[in-house]
Amino acid sequence: MTETGITLGTVDYIAPEQAQGRPATPQSDIYALGVVLYEMLTGRLPFTGDTPVAVAMKHISEPPPPPRRYNPQIPAALEAIILRALAKDPALRQRSALELAEELRSYEQLVTQATVINPGVEPPAQVRPAAPPRPAQVTASRPAAIPSPRPTTARAPRQEGLGCGVFLVGMLTLAGVLAVVFIVSSGMLNNLFGNLSRPPTTPPPNGQSTEVVPSPTEVATVTVPELVGRSDGEARTLLQQNKLIPVPSSEHNRNVPQGIVITQAIPPGTIVEENSPVSYTVSLGPLLVEVPDVTGTRQDIARNQLAAAGLAVNVVEEPSQRVDEGFVIRQSPSATLRIPQGDTVTIYVSLGDVVRFPDVIGRSRAEAEAILANTPGLTLVFVDVQGRDRLPNFDRYAPNEVVSAARVTGNNQVIGINNGDYIPRGSSIVLGVRAEE
Repeated sequence: MTETGITLGTVDYIAPEQAQGRPATPQSDIYALGVVLYEMLTGRLPFTGDTPVAVAMKHISEPPPPPRRYNPQIPAALEAIILRALAKDPALRQRSALELAEELRSYEQLVTQATVINPGVEPPAQVRPAAPPRPAQVTASRPAAIPSPRPTTARAPRQEGLGCGVFLVGMLTLAGVLAVVFIVSSGMLNNLFGNLSRPPTTPPPNGQSTEVVPSPTEVATVTVPELVGRSDGEARTLLQQNKLIPVPSSEHNRNVPQGIVITQAIPPGTIVEENSPVSYTVSLGPLLVEVPDVTGTRQDIARNQLAAAGLAVNVVEEPSQRVDEGFVIRQSPSATLRIPQGDTVTIYVSLGDVVRFPDVIGRSRAEAEAILANTPGLTLVFVDVQGRDRLPNFDRYAPNEVVSAARVTGNNQVIGINNGDYIPRGSSIVLGVRAEE
């Protein structure tokens, strides 16, 4: 930081939390080192874009493509170490540079011990083909070696502790060891020193014979445990106890509590080699969003604002003497609260200054008149008694039963209404009633 708010650096190596404006931590350097390791082993960066902003956004939101997609020779266990360093959540990365160095050192020891050559002690008298290793019943690929880099001369900077020079020497040593394993496992020694599987043309002296037989590599296997439903800590510990490498990632989920494993890449019960990476996804819980304030806005605008926030909308219409028709009276939940994305917000929309017409049709005339007398905003002005000559289906109704209703407008228009209709406050009501006979 050269001054407040100004960050200098290369966006290709920026950690997600730095790209979001949060303070840098040691885990930010772990992320940058993970990008460097990715670039060393694949010859390319994990994220590219047309502009620095585009690259920064990919660091924030996109998972890195697995390095083995671009270089299949990268061992799976080494890929897992790199992907852990590139985790979006700093808490999921290695806790320090020392922990990362120890993971690389442990991996180097694992690869060194994976193949053992037993050359024998006496001069060869007869050489027979080496017995092929027993096939291992596994589902994850065995570590494959990568070619060693060309030798270079480098002088480590003078510093204390595990400096860059020590790490560089370690990486070169690791590359050299991997190269030896690659040469041995690919059969290149036969090409370099002759076809050892062919018997010699002359017998060795003194009639002695010695077989040069590489000892078969024992492939240790384990069963992938069930991780779904466990906490992240439990899943990590369980994998490590089973000699597997945890590769966690995270995402928001409405239905699974925060910190609980949602899915795992390798199904439980699958047999894999020891030290194989196992990827799994941990829930961040629901994504919380702030409820926008839509009170007093038009219904269509309120709907759009809530939808833009990822919230569902429920509309309830009701009369209001204070708020114009079509505008939001109130909302629930209230504005500024943070709720899970996808939850429903109910908005109460004004119908204007109206009155609900009570359920009087189908009642007796006496009941209807009593109800209207107690309904504020409505006035009964006339009762139209209808006989057989004016009322169709006369016999279907009881004597003095209310069969219809209407309101009279200011210009003396008569408009029919039904039970439950909203009509302007102050309306004059006319009831139609069946005559007794």
